[in-house]
Amino acid sequence: MFEKKELRKYALALRYIQPGDAVIDAGAFEGYYSFLYSKLVGPNGKIFAFEPQPRAFELISQEIRKRHTTNIVLSPCAVSSVPNRRISMKIYPHEANLGCTVEQSLMDAERMPGHTALIDVQTEALDQLMDSLNPHPLSLIKIDTEGHEDQVLMGAQKLLQSFRPIVIMEYGFIPNKFESNMIEIMGNMGFDCFDLTTMEQVSPGYISAHTDLVALHRGRMEEFQRFLPQLRSLPYPLLLKIFACKARLKASKMLNQ
Repeated sequence: MFEKKELRKYALALRYIQPGDAVIDAGAFEGYYSFLYSKLVGPNGKIFAFEPQPRAFELISQEIRKRHTTNIVLSPCAVSSVPNRRISMKIYPHEANLGCTVEQSLMDAERMPGHTALIDVQTEALDQLMDSLNPHPLSLIKIDTEGHEDQVLMGAQKLLQSFRPIVIMEYGFIPNKFESNMIEIMGNMGFDCFDLTTMEQVSPGYISAHTDLVALHRGRMEEFQRFLPQLRSLPYPLLLKIFACKARLKASKMLNQ
């Protein structure tokens, strides 16, 4: 059974990504969404994917080679607020679990339990991509960096203000334990945030142990409000488009195994 928030991520991608666009996937994991975005932007578009977990990075690299994908630029850097720094990343050393985090406040939290290893990774800030994006318009950024999302946004302010992309990001806020500032950060740059589980607008301090948000610039809000009823109800025609897209992705993967 698919979670509604996952279906909504697909719906947003299908709605807002156009052939020839650029998309950023910060925290690509095994590349599931990177390959979705790759299909949507087509051969003239570009995907910038970041995955610092070594095993996950290798899995994506192998899949890129198998599929002969030419529009994904894959980096092993951890996306953060500043570039060219070395930071510690906590990882699970077992292949069965590819979880990792560079966020110090989560290093010993329940979210990252069990025996782990520490490795050093290099950082990159998304604002470094300004020149690389030309001539591709940046339509969407996905951020899933296991608690480090605030720092990713701080290092992407030029991109966000220049392109006003759709931003899909993992979110968690637990009072006195892990308190994310991403809603406030986005609000200060002119973006409003909606919980992808409820599709309700949220404010700074919004409490949720784990969900995903979508952020839209207020200059695009009128357009988004027209799409919002479909995102909330997920009508049958929209679901057909989503599942057809998922089927094409699955078929493409099977053909290249």
